[in-house]
Amino acid sequence: NAATNPTSYEICDGVDNNCANGIDEAGALNATNWYVDDDGDGFGLAGTPISSCTQPTGYADNTADCNDDSSNGGTDIHPNASEICNSTDDDCDGTVDDGAVDATIWYLDNDGDGYGNASSGTLSCAQLGGTVQDATDCDDTQATINSAALEVCDGQDNDCDGGGTEFDPTSDMGTAACPGASCNEILNTRSAPTDGPHFIDPARTGAFEVYCDMSSVGGGWTLIAKLDGTSSTGNRVDTGFWRDRNYQGDITALSAENAIGISYETVAFSDVMVRSLNTAARHIAWRHPGNHTSVYDVVDAGSRINDGQLLSGGIQNLDYDAYPDPTHHNDCSANKYGFLGYDYSYNITGGIAGHTGLAHGHAGGVVAASLFRQGSGNYGPHDGIETRCVSDWGFGAGYHDMNIASELNNINAHWWGAGNTYTSDFNPHGLFVR
Repeated sequence: NAATNPTSYEICDGVDNNCANGIDEAGALNATNWYVDDDGDGFGLAGTPISSCTQPTGYADNTADCNDDSSNGGTDIHPNASEICNSTDDDCDGTVDDGAVDATIWYLDNDGDGYGNASSGTLSCAQLGGTVQDATDCDDTQATINSAALEVCDGQDNDCDGGGTEFDPTSDMGTAACPGASCNEILNTRSAPTDGPHFIDPARTGAFEVYCDMSSVGGGWTLIAKLDGTSSTGNRVDTGFWRDRNYQGDITALSAENAIGISYETVAFSDVMVRSLNTAARHIAWRHPGNHTSVYDVVDAGSRINDGQLLSGGIQNLDYDAYPDPTHHNDCSANKYGFLGYDYSYNITGGIAGHTGLAHGHAGGVVAASLFRQGSGNYGPHDGIETRCVSDWGFGAGYHDMNIASELNNINAHWWGAGNTYTSDFNPHGLFVR
């Protein structure tokens, strides 16, 4: 073979081309460079190679490995490895945990309610800012709408069950499944609501039924208490009735009884109405300039309020045996409207509703149309001009010395000039707020 001689170059062909050092020895022109592969994963580390026509044991023909230490996980780390979440660059692409096969899908939670938007998934081994694992939110702009929310009466699919709007406020508000915050909200939302029992849930702690007057003085009135006008229950010294929150009686109907319900401590208001349980037109109604959290909070605090502005009716317009009596049930024009009234400095029987420091005057009550000041017997814009009129009326009242049985009536008034001789004849009334 003329090509085989000492002057020839050794090549990898199974022949001793240069007649020296054997067949295909190191240094053959077309020999492969081999790199150390200590972990035996088929990938070598960059370094000084050896040249050989055949693969030596413990070597690989590439430098793609990034960990060749078998005692430190090197066997499982190489370009053909699957990236997993372990804070290691398993596939040697220069990035840790990218595209890991066991990565979690994280979903944007823009409204922060803990439920994510299914259309926004991103794979990541670590939680990304503003994301959650859940993907059941159907409106990621409102925190009150998610798969764990309760369905409420607002025209939206609150619980993301795919049922769409399960309640229509214009037809359903006021039902047990779709309570309003108050009778006034029901009036302003539901189409043509009528007088009668409706469900409300002012504090969103559970719906309850209450009577709503939807027609008197603009409507939207929530019943909170009733007094029969003739008994001592609920009068001004019955502290338990007004402040212990031991609710009693039926506030879903206009039956004549002494009753007080949870609406007394849960319904916010600015307007107050006391009206006959028999005749809606027999009422007195006023408006306070500010909003109050509940009548209970006002009474429990014991701070007199007398800034109400008369909306409709009057004491003379209420339901009493002598109606329509212009002689002994006529209002003093200087009367004010609010809570914890009085017309004189009398404090004979322990104040009003347990507030022992409050003067109760002649017939000061929990809810009052009264002078709210020390009287002299002459009432009106100018003392001395107007005299004989009702200067102190109260719902949750009584008269003067309540150690006397005849003065215990829970609705009472003082007509200056004749005491309560003519004004202890009030019939059952209800207390409403709006």
